[in-house]
Amino acid sequence: MISAAYLIELRLNDAGKKATVQTELYYSGDSVGFYGRAYLSKGAFKGNIIEDYMTVYFPRDNEYYQGTLDDLKSSSECPGPGENLMMLLAMINGQRLYNDEIQSPPNQYGKREIAYKSGRFERSVKMKAFIRGWPDREMLIDPLCGDSVVIKYCWHDEDFPYYQIENILYYNEPSDFRVKGFVREQHYNISVPERKFEVVIPPDAVLLESF
Repeated sequence: MISAAYLIELRLNDAGKKATVQTELYYSGDSVGFYGRAYLSKGAFKGNIIEDYMTVYFPRDNEYYQGTLDDLKSSSECPGPGENLMMLLAMINGQRLYNDEIQSPPNQYGKREIAYKSGRFERSVKMKAFIRGWPDREMLIDPLCGDSVVIKYCWHDEDFPYYQIENILYYNEPSDFRVKGFVREQHYNISVPERKFEVVIPPDAVLLESF
C-alpha cells in the first residue's frame, strides 16, 4: 500500500493578516490524515478524508465539519475554500488533475513544457520539466476565478510515483488570500499509525454548515 508523510510549514496572508502554521499530512491507500496548529481566527485542527468523506475538528471552538468531497463543491463557477484545499491535498499526494496534455520537445537546455487541454486550468497550465524525468515547476492559473497555484519540485524517486515537492503557493486574487507551503520533511513507503487518521468528535461539538 502506498503511504507518505509530510511536515509542511504554511505561511498565510489573509488580506494582510499573517500567520505561520506547522501542518502534518499523512497518506495511506485512499485515506488522508492532517493536523495543524492555530491559524488566523481558528484554533488547531485535525481531520481526515476516508473514501471521499471528510471530517475536520477545531478543538478550541469545539466545532467540526463533515461531508463528502462533492458537498464542498459550490453551485457557483468558482470553487470555495474547502474544494481548493482538496485540490491542493491531491496535488501534494502526487495526483495529477488532468487527462489530456500537449508536450513540447526538449529545448536546448534539456527542458520541455506540458500544457493541459482540458479541466479547470485548460490551456493555462505549464509544467516546466527537466529531460531527466521530473518536473521543475508547475504553474496553474484560473483567470475566471482568480486562483493560481505554483508548485516547485526538487526531485523524483523512480521507485515511487510521487514527485518530491519543495514548496507550493496558492493565491486567490479576489479575496487577497495567499498560502505558501514549505515542505520541511517528506517520507515515503512508511508505516503510518492508525491514530494519525482518527478524529474524535465530542458529543457536544457544534456542526458547521460549510468549511
